[in-house]
Amino acid sequence: MEENRDLKFKCEECQADGCSPLCKGVAIAFAVLVLIYDIFPVDLIPDSVPGTGWVDDAAATLLAGLNLYQHFASDSKSKTVKIARYVKWIFGGLAVFSALIIVFLFFMGIVLFEG
Repeated sequence: MEENRDLKFKCEECQADGCSPLCKGVAIAFAVLVLIYDIFPVDLIPDSVPGTGWVDDAAATLLAGLNLYQHFASDSKSKTVKIARYVKWIFGGLAVFSALIIVFLFFMGIVLFEG
């Protein structure tokens, strides 16, 4: 009984034909929040920073797109879904690491944003 309850929240094991409705709803909510973040004028990295200002918007949009693809693919066990999952985690990790470095440099006074 306890084991079945733990499996309920793992997307790959919820249903034989793909992700559960809960996982799909979370993916849609994440995509909507990313779209709001893209439209909202306040960013982690301001858009006035040349070259890197849109990187956080693009990274968030790419991650949301890969997440939607992963959860709504017709064959959840295909190679492209597995590749999308790995790319999502690798790219997401690099994006978070880059953002942390920029925030650290900002607080150290090395990088100054003008806006």
